[in-house]
Formats: sequence, structure tokens, C-alpha cells
Amino acid sequence: MNGVGRWVCCGVTHVLLAGAAEVAWNSRVPANEASGPWRSMFKERDPRVEGWLRHPLDDRVSALRNQLERRNCMADMPTFSAADPEYNLTDATASFHRNGFLILEDALPDQLLHGLRNASSYIMDKIFEVDPEGSFGGGAGKLPHRYSLGDSSATKSNFHLEAYAALVDLPTTTPLLQGIFGSPDYLAAGCGGDVVLAGAIEYQSLHPDAIWGQLEAEVSEYDVPPAVTASRLQHSTMRAACTACPARVFLAWAKINFVLQNLTATNGAMRIVPGSHRWRERPPSLLEEPDWMRLNTLCPVKAGAAVFRDNRCWHGGTPNLAEGLRALPNVEYFPPGAMPSLGWLDRPTMPLEIWQQLSPLARHISRGLVVQPGEQIVGQGIYSPASILDIMPFLRG
Repeated sequence: MNGVGRWVCCGVTHVLLAGAAEVAWNSRVPANEASGPWRSMFKERDPRVEGWLRHPLDDRVSALRNQLERRNCMADMPTFSAADPEYNLTDATASFHRNGFLILEDALPDQLLHGLRNASSYIMDKIFEVDPEGSFGGGAGKLPHRYSLGDSSATKSNFHLEAYAALVDLPTTTPLLQGIFGSPDYLAAGCGGDVVLAGAIEYQSLHPDAIWGQLEAEVSEYDVPPAVTASRLQHSTMRAACTACPARVFLAWAKINFVLQNLTATNGAMRIVPGSHRWRERPPSLLEEPDWMRLNTLCPVKAGAAVFRDNRCWHGGTPNLAEGLRALPNVEYFPPGAMPSLGWLDRPTMPLEIWQQLSPLARHISRGLVVQPGEQIVGQGIYSPASILDIMPFLRG
């Protein structure tokens, strides 16, 4: 995912990235109109772009791009560098608990960054085979030109790819994770991330990440101090609470997104609301959201950085008005003893031969993910934006 070509308008645009073809700026896909069979309550619309043409030179798109270039990047991002000799782990841990997120620069060595780019390009090639228009919709809000790298995998994970499994234990990220959880016994779980194609003109609504399903009491009570416990933050606080499917439970866990290409004001970087992991209120809708939240975007951030985030922080996608896709693979970590038993986070998704190549610590914290000798991982290597509908059928309309 290094170099990109120029825009080609009026249809499916194929831009060469790392030797692969990429869908971008498909003007045949109307604003807000995903083609996937999503249940209506899970679909969102950005009212500001209703009726817009998905075209890089459209006047309204150009005006939005100009606004983002002027105003879109967060001031005073909590940023640390793993390469800085004055990097202080205690300060970084305190910053994470205070803000609910931080940027750790220089987290990925060049070789791993290159391998992760290739692995992500491989996944996107598979997805584009199924969804050549980029219209199916994915991630929170199920908007077109967006995908979840985890939801698109038939295993809801990518630990069967060596480049992703290698992220579990890094000399740059592990010390901070141990500081966040206060223990080396936290658990690796999900392995996904998100992708936003060039031409995603819609904003994604602010949202925290939640667990679907019922949890044991001792698990749902676990919290990373000083935030609110899950038992007191009920799913009814969400803007679109689900009444016909299992409750959403807000269990504290940490995610690390890995930056594969420089994040800019216009290529779909994540926006985030500092301190919102402690709030009980529902996030504002897109029409309610104030400018300071909508323009509080994590940029500029250099490739190779890691974005640590408490899952309860309000965050959302921003428009990608650039030339190429923006991918943010991630790994999810749960507190010691707090792995939800939901049938997908806690099932084996890592091949034994890959697990055996990991460090002793990585094997320890991913021990619940490794497949047993002689067993197969159902769905390994199968990708489709519709995969999540088989795993979570209540999403289907």
C-alpha cells in the first residue's frame, strides 16, 4: 500500500497499490446506500452528504476536502515515541488512562510494516473479488466504501496470517499493555481492523465499541480504573439500542491499531473524543455532533505508529477524500481472566504452526486462540464482507 495512481472518474476506479487493484471513488454507489442486507437499525446515514455525487471533483466534495485540510487534525494529540530515549512508560500509561487513547510512534519495524501491508492487500483482494463495486457496507453504520477486516473474515480474525500474529507481542507495545492492565496475564483476542476506501464521503457516527451477548458477572464487573463499570453502563445508553438481540455490554478492553500509511487530514483517519471512556451519556448523532468532536481527528500520524485505544472511547470514521484506501489493522486485548464466552472471540483462530513460532509471552497470552493438533480452523482464509452475517445473523435484515 505504498504508491498510488491518479483518480479515474465516473465508475469503479482501480488504483494500483502494492501490485493489487483497488476500488475507489465509485460514483455508481449513492451516498449512504450500502447494498448489503443489513438490518435497518444497524444502518446509519450521514445527512450532510445526502444526494452528493461520489466523485473527487464534485464541488461539494472539493469544499469538504478544503475544510478538512484547514481544520481537521487534533491539536495536542497524546503522542509518545518508542524510539525516544526519554520515553517514559509511566507517563504513557497515565496518559492512556486519562485520555482513553494515545499514539505510540515507531512501534513497527520496517520489515513488519511491509509484511502487514502485503497481508492487508491480500485481504482486500479477496474482498474486492466479492464486492467489486465497494458498495456492500461494513463496520459501524454499515456505510459503503468501508469494511471491517475482522468482520470480513469467516473466522472473524486474521491470526492465520503470520504478519498479523506477529503483532501480539512487540517490544514496543508489550510494556505499555502491561502497564495498562497492570499485569502480564492479559489475553489476546480479536485481530481485525478497518478499511476505508477513497471516495468514502460519509462520516461514520461516533460510537464506543461493545460486546454483544451475556457475560459472567465477575467478567462484566471488571474495569480498568477509574472508568465506569460495565454493569452501570447499560446498552440503553446507546443511540440505537437493540431490543431484539442480545444486550451490548461495555467491558473494558484495549485495542491497538497499526498505521500502515501516513494518516492525513483527508484520507479517512479516525476521530476520537478524549476522556469519553469515562462518560455515561450516549454519543451525539451526526447532526448533534459539535465541530470540535467532528474535527478531532488523529492526524498527522506517520506510518509505523500504533494507536492504543480503550474500546469505550467515542470514535468514528471520517471521509477518505484522497486517492487510495486507508487501512488500520488491529489486535484486541482483554484484561486477565476476562475473555467473553461468546463463541467467536474465544474460539481457536490461530494455526498451531504459527503459534509455535511466537515468543513465549505471545504464546501465553494467545493460548486460548491456538487450534489443537489435528484440528482445522473452519473458514480460514475465506473473506467476504458478508461473513459477519453468518457469525451474527441478527445483523441481517
